[in-house]
Amino acid sequence: MRQAASLPGADSRVRQNLALVLGIQGKYDEAIQVAQAELDPQQAKANIAYLQAMMQKPPGLTTIFLTSKTRQAGDDLTRLTRFERTI
Repeated sequence: MRQAASLPGADSRVRQNLALVLGIQGKYDEAIQVAQAELDPQQAKANIAYLQAMMQKPPGLTTIFLTSKTRQAGDDLTRLTRFERTI
């Protein structure tokens, strides 16, 4: 995911997905750093704090949402890798 975020064709969505994945992994400080490259620092911290709170809730809709977002991040990485191979 980091590699995809550093590619020339990577857009904001790829970097935000990286921040999301880092947050899901519990790497909150790193997630904030990545998010701050795209967002106002306060907004980045607020987003990751919200993610932290969601991760502490019991499984349910939150899990479904995060699984969906993680799958989307993987799909974005696959598309970006395919794009990179064509250029």
